[in-house]
Amino acid sequence: MTLDQTPSAPQVVFLHGLGHGAQLWDDTRAHLPADLRTSALDLPGHGLNRTSMPHSMGQLIAQVEATLTTAKAKDTVLVGLGLGGMIAQGLAVKRFDLVRALILTGTAARLGSKERWQRQIDQMRLNGPEKQIQDRATRSLYKPTFAQETQLKTWLNTPSKDTWINGIKAVQGTDFYTPTSGLRLPTLGLTGREDRITPPDLVRETIDLIPGSRTVLLSQTGHLPCFEAPMAYANALTTFLTEIGHVP
Repeated sequence: MTLDQTPSAPQVVFLHGLGHGAQLWDDTRAHLPADLRTSALDLPGHGLNRTSMPHSMGQLIAQVEATLTTAKAKDTVLVGLGLGGMIAQGLAVKRFDLVRALILTGTAARLGSKERWQRQIDQMRLNGPEKQIQDRATRSLYKPTFAQETQLKTWLNTPSKDTWINGIKAVQGTDFYTPTSGLRLPTLGLTGREDRITPPDLVRETIDLIPGSRTVLLSQTGHLPCFEAPMAYANALTTFLTEIGHVP
């Protein structure tokens, strides 16, 4: 994981969900103000990051923390989707000196039950991830084009079975309900109105834990609004960044 290392300049760091990779954010970043510094990280086992995916959320948070620390980052705005949104919450709780604000998409302080995740892990060990990847590709998008669905399947099929299993284990063992409720920093929930994987009410429940936060729902988008409607996502993100004084 590498970061833009312009000295002492604040930036926006994007953290993708399980299976996607940093490329998930490419179209959104292209619609952001040209002078805004942004970086998108490949989590372990994704994209160009060939390190092994750890099975604990604490280890994932520590890896992102180390990347930000090495880059001497400060006043960082974290944008996190799914697994990336949980990492963002955990890092904000741990290092308030690094994180200035949060934008959370398709995520929550706690996702699913341990039993549900264990069933997925058992099925993946027995049959591989193919069936669950197909299900996720089908449910992630509201009205996918052929090109979008093809691209999403390509991304989801890239991580290894071990990456999927360890990533699920990290989510399975995480409950940030109490730590997230202690956060006091600008937070925006920016999620798809038609999200079938993390429904808007689940996302809003987490956002509402943080005083002063708000949730924006993007119409006609599912679990990946940054991919389905990158311009609308970027516009909502830019509005928030302007409100908190982060846009130069």
